[in-house]
Amino acid sequence: MTGRWLAGFIVLAALVVGAHLVPGFSSSSLTAEIRNSVHIIGFAGIAGFLCFVIKDSVPLRAVLILLIIAVLGLLSEFAQSGFENIDFSDVLRDVAGASVILTAAMVWSWSQRVRRGAVMVRGIAVTIGLTVFIPLFYWSTMYGFYVYRFPVILDFERDTDHLVVWPINANISVVDSSVAGEGSNGQVLRVDLLRRNWSGIRIHHPVNDWSEFRYLTFRIAMHGDTRTRFDVRLSDGAHPGYRLQHLIGGDPAGPNFRLARFPLRDATEVPGRPNLDPSNILAVYVIGKDRGPGAVMYLDDFRLE
Repeated sequence: MTGRWLAGFIVLAALVVGAHLVPGFSSSSLTAEIRNSVHIIGFAGIAGFLCFVIKDSVPLRAVLILLIIAVLGLLSEFAQSGFENIDFSDVLRDVAGASVILTAAMVWSWSQRVRRGAVMVRGIAVTIGLTVFIPLFYWSTMYGFYVYRFPVILDFERDTDHLVVWPINANISVVDSSVAGEGSNGQVLRVDLLRRNWSGIRIHHPVNDWSEFRYLTFRIAMHGDTRTRFDVRLSDGAHPGYRLQHLIGGDPAGPNFRLARFPLRDATEVPGRPNLDPSNILAVYVIGKDRGPGAVMYLDDFRLE
């Protein structure tokens, strides 16, 4: 019996780590949603495991398992960042995943007591259990779409495009190009710059290998009282604390869209500094500089050539 409980504890600990600590990638809202989906599946697996370990009556077992899941979720949040930064939405996802599996388990248990339609009831139980995979399937499909259309990084024509862009001291929104000036069509990204320096966007794209491409291009327009310069930087994450971002160019922009075209070699071969790794480009930064008050940056059609 001791060996069984020890083995159970080891499996449970592994599931907690796998569900809560390992899938910690959230460099963009898109990858964060994948991480959240893994949360749901992982803690659903923990609840399923506990169903086999705990042998109380079905209602009591369900309450006890949900309580255990909530405690495990809180403890794993504390292990990540301490109680000062607990993400209660993660704990709710943990409990939601467990609730789905417990509901499926109760329906399955009911099927063993019915005389007719047991197969149908079990099919319903299995269907309920499989719903924990729906979020992961959806967000993985969205991720796959970005991989499929590469080397187009962003064109803001899809509702999910904003999920791979994070603001840096800015407010962002997707608007119609007719309000942004001439030179672009369809939807564009509006970036309200809130600080004089280091205000703009960071793009976390799913495909990191840029070694076969020579240029990064996009369309940009700046609205404000004065022409505003902007910097473009790339990050490969290879030099923590030192030159995380490699500047590949800066230029002024006016109220009408212009095509910005930057040679990647300027970043991958930096004299006297560590070279950027073109096979592991993690992020693109577009930063407004020396701007006037109320400056707005419009961006569209990020792609590689």
